[in-house]
Amino acid sequence: MDKKIFLELSSAEVVRIITQRNKPGVVIFVPDGTRKMTRILSNLSPPDDEFYFEYARLTTEMFLNNLRVFFDHGLETLLVPLVSTHVLRRNEQFRQITLQQGFKALFGSNAWLDFYDENQIQVNVYGDLQLLEESGFSDCLKWIEAARHRTAKHTRHQLFYGLAAPENCGMALSTLAIQFYKETGREPAHADLVRIFYGKALPQANIFIMSTKLAGLGALPPFICDRNTQVYYLAAPGVLALTRDTYRQILYDYLFGRCQPDVTNAINEKYGAIEQLKQFYAEHQFSIVGLGKKIGKFWVPEI
Repeated sequence: MDKKIFLELSSAEVVRIITQRNKPGVVIFVPDGTRKMTRILSNLSPPDDEFYFEYARLTTEMFLNNLRVFFDHGLETLLVPLVSTHVLRRNEQFRQITLQQGFKALFGSNAWLDFYDENQIQVNVYGDLQLLEESGFSDCLKWIEAARHRTAKHTRHQLFYGLAAPENCGMALSTLAIQFYKETGREPAHADLVRIFYGKALPQANIFIMSTKLAGLGALPPFICDRNTQVYYLAAPGVLALTRDTYRQILYDYLFGRCQPDVTNAINEKYGAIEQLKQFYAEHQFSIVGLGKKIGKFWVPEI
């Protein structure tokens, strides 16, 4: 399909194509760079309390629009590594204002709970919830439990928030494997680890979308990413950059570029693909994806 035609299709037509191909079914979205974005859009800066309140308001408002984009395009399961153990160690104002307000919006506000109901979204949380309580977010745990209970019977979409999830995937694997062996006397299968970590069975992820920096792979959820998980990178903060148009471009590349069935060498040669590839390698032998520069104290990629 021509890219221009695809980008102009209705959401219902895109959903039909995704349903026919039965993918993508699982997407991971890392909305990074929100502090820098808030400073730029609000003209506020820390340590003012107003900055931290605006931080929570802006990011949750934009994130709701992100979710609409994903689910309006028929996505079944979305994972959002939202708050890492590193983020939980940030300054007290950020924790007690931004995180508290953000958690209250996502799990305890009528606007968000109604959104989950209207779109039949089942809310799930993975990560070390005990660490949340130890970090002073006991109210958040109540909101999470209430949101889980309220949305438990929703079946159209699944949304997994990563809260206080381990930043080292290897540690997650070893800790869970050891615990499982102690409890059962046998080595865990892959399905066991997935079910323990996420609370239920999950298929492998199709797409991983990260933003603003190329050092964010600590957010990569363990056990569900493999060689078929396609990685995309948004240069601007994720909540700002993930729009209907950018997601459509990702979907087009995924559906009609990366995941097209392989063709035979004879067909490749017939249409000159080998020569084109040779020319591309010659032109880009010394090109590097991932270089960048500093703007003030912030690193941005060269595009």
